[in-house]
Amino acid sequence: MGTPTMLSNFFASVRRNPLHLIAWVFVFLSAVFLLYTLSLSVFGTGEMIEEANKMYEHRGPLKKILSSVRDLWQETPQEVVVKNTVGGKVGYMRFGAMIYFFASLFFLWVVNHWDTAQRLISIAIYLFAVVAYSLIPVDAFPDFIPVAGQLDDALVDACGIGLTGFAVKDLAHKRKTMEAFECALKESPEAALAIACKEFGVEYHQKE
Repeated sequence: MGTPTMLSNFFASVRRNPLHLIAWVFVFLSAVFLLYTLSLSVFGTGEMIEEANKMYEHRGPLKKILSSVRDLWQETPQEVVVKNTVGGKVGYMRFGAMIYFFASLFFLWVVNHWDTAQRLISIAIYLFAVVAYSLIPVDAFPDFIPVAGQLDDALVDACGIGLTGFAVKDLAHKRKTMEAFECALKESPEAALAIACKEFGVEYHQKE
């Protein structure tokens, strides 16, 4: 019973919003790539080592000169150079795979919780704008101008903090309303309908 219900819910969500399918495809591909990078140390990196050896043997004249100069202080065998090269490449691949995987999960969360996500994104934009305006050297009024030099920073900070506070308050209100709606829906559909109508500004007269 559980699996068919999950599948039906999944297909229903895809029909409502095709982005759900795209988000899950990204998650699947990123998970496969992450598992591949993690399995390199288990199944070996033979092809990468061969490629690194070829690149070392056919490196350009400038790299050979730099290697010779470096070897004057401490000689580095070819095996060590190749091992470090392959290890660095695998490390970068794993780091990129982790970023890709977590970005895919974040995209899936945004698609599934768009109302919450857009408010959080708005909060992040407001805070970033305030911090960026405070740090950049260009102001609407130069700081050496009395009063006006500090007034523009104060106005931007006040507007940014005000918008952030409004967005946080709106997010908390939406979450509180949703919790009240879910609780009322379990007890009385009419009570839940009254909450929804109140939220959207629609008049509703409950039957006595």
